[in-house]
Amino acid sequence: MSIKMLINAVDPEEYRVAIVKDGELDEFYIATSTKEETKGNIYKGVVSKIEPSLQAAFIDYGVYKKGFLPMGEIHPEYYEFRGIAFDPKSPINIEKAVKKGDELLVQIVKEMEGKNYSLRELMAVVAARQLEDGKSVAVGTGLPLVAAMLAQQTHAPNLIIFFEAGGIAPQLPILPISVGDSRTIHRALCATTLIDIMDTMRRGFIDYAFLGGAQIDQYGNLNSTMIGDNYETPKVRFPGSGGANDFGSLAWETLIIMDRHSSRRFVEKVDFITTPGYLYGPGAREEEGLSEGTGPSKVITDLCLMDFEPQSKRMRLIATHPGITADDVIKATGFELLIANEVGTTAPPSTDDLKILHEVIDPQGFVFKK
Repeated sequence: MSIKMLINAVDPEEYRVAIVKDGELDEFYIATSTKEETKGNIYKGVVSKIEPSLQAAFIDYGVYKKGFLPMGEIHPEYYEFRGIAFDPKSPINIEKAVKKGDELLVQIVKEMEGKNYSLRELMAVVAARQLEDGKSVAVGTGLPLVAAMLAQQTHAPNLIIFFEAGGIAPQLPILPISVGDSRTIHRALCATTLIDIMDTMRRGFIDYAFLGGAQIDQYGNLNSTMIGDNYETPKVRFPGSGGANDFGSLAWETLIIMDRHSSRRFVEKVDFITTPGYLYGPGAREEEGLSEGTGPSKVITDLCLMDFEPQSKRMRLIATHPGITADDVIKATGFELLIANEVGTTAPPSTDDLKILHEVIDPQGFVFKK
């Protein structure tokens, strides 16, 4: 028997350990490290991004996350040399006051942990915002289901949820822990079978499908089968397709959640196509017999929100999470990423969003630790 321990310590805040036996994942652990306190410290920082809508700048001061600097906290001497006079009665446009690349001395007045949400909460909220009212979504469990339930509780009360195992439009009391959980048919419109769900999708009645995977390429092709160049003897074997290929092939839009944005996961070419995205480019899905107008539409990661450029069908950055820059996303991507003309910033979860996530959807803490 071959046993290997794989350790991912790329992120200084978190360590991941996998135990692989004979090429198959056997155990998986996540450990969070303690962090050095930075509150009160003074650093030399560089302006990495300016966000006019927030009248603030993001500052790179040598840690993984960028600091947030409002215009009102920038000392006048940093912009008076540009001919801008300080006037407390007349707000100054931050785009005129500082420029990307400017060096500043900054003092940390609030630790990063002071934000009232986690990355997983942010991803759930961003994913929920992609779902429109009056439409239908096929989901599994975990973060995609949380996103669908949150959408129902907020802006999309008429969203219809389909479960792969057969539940249609249940009134979910709390978060189910599997697609076979009895809560997936609680007060449901219908309790049927996987065959009927796939047939419903094939007939064009399901708008969205949520998926994820171990690897993804620039055309949205997903790999959840294996790592390596030989199917019979892979380096690592994953659970495989399940219903993922059907979901990605038949739904009108595929929404993809990737909880770890890195060049090892966002690759030039996936080791195995479990679920087709746009395959090898424009028109490829149709050439292979899939319906016109279908395919991946959005990718939500722990760094950003992306879509697919309509003509080339290549992945495109459209928004970064607070404190993340486009350069951060580019460095974490293993292929040439398209960049939208205007890259926005995702809005953080509201107080109501967080209350719904913890008190209504996941009170037992299956997805979000208490």
